[in-house]
Amino acid sequence: MDEALELTVIGTGNIGATLARRWADAGHRITIGARDPAAAHVQALVAELGDGATALALAAAAAGAAAVL
Repeated sequence: MDEALELTVIGTGNIGATLARRWADAGHRITIGARDPAAAHVQALVAELGDGATALALAAAAAGAAAVL
C-alpha cells in the first residue's frame, strides 16, 4: 500500500468491526464512531486495531472524517 488512509467506521457490530479490522490490517488509520466510545467493547476493539486507532462519539467521528463508512 502506498498511502495509509484515515477512515471512520460508524458502529462496532459485526459489519463495522469487521471493516475496521480489515482496513487496519491493510495499514489504514481507523476512527470508530460509537454511541459510547468509553464502553469496554469499544475500547477492546480500538486496542485490537492497534496504533492510530481511536474511538469518538458519532458526531465527532463523522465531523472530522474524509470518508465515513
